Amino acid sequence: MAFKEEIFIPTVSTQEATSIFDCVLLDNPVFFHVSSYAFSVDSDNFTNLIQPDYNTTKSVAIQYLEKISQYLMKFDAAKSMDDLNKELYVHDFCLNYVEYDYKFNESSHSVIGPVFYNTAVCEGIAKFVKIIFDYIGIKSLIVSGKTKHPTTGLTENHAWNIVEINGDFCHLDVTFDMTLTDKQNRYDYFNLPDKDIIDIFGK
Repeated sequence: MAFKEEIFIPTVSTQEATSIFDCVLLDNPVFFHVSSYAFSVDSDNFTNLIQPDYNTTKSVAIQYLEKISQYLMKFDAAKSMDDLNKELYVHDFCLNYVEYDYKFNESSHSVIGPVFYNTAVCEGIAKFVKIIFDYIGIKSLIVSGKTKHPTTGLTENHAWNIVEINGDFCHLDVTFDMTLTDKQNRYDYFNLPDKDIIDIFGK
């Protein structure tokens, strides 16, 4: 958030550093302004220095963040709901107000797509869902893997959410529910257990 050119961390392998940085970005979708990163590597392939690559200026990012904060106020009514109704509220909102971006615009891979253009791909949708859940008090993660698309049957990279609802952990795939319907709410991929996800997506 400070737009530092260099971020020092405890010395770890480059593989560990990659995992750390990727997890930080997935856990904090508001870091939409970080597009990639590099490492300063020693002879043993270890690093203690990450160099982020920013895709916008700090002033522009702050303006976007202010607008995102204002946008999230749309979900104030959900804060007083129980966990399941909060989740339903967000799921149905996405299906009714966000469209899948078949043009794969760059903004559709982050929260910028759904917030500013009402369109996104699976990565942007999962990030959008997470920032809303963070705002209304639902614990969630963004997860990714390969899966077969429910309508095309093609194997592709995919992202969705794991949510904690009343103490239980479930898989929520808003993107697939969205692409299976034309503004008619469906729940084919709503709160699936691990077993069902493995059956559908594979291990």
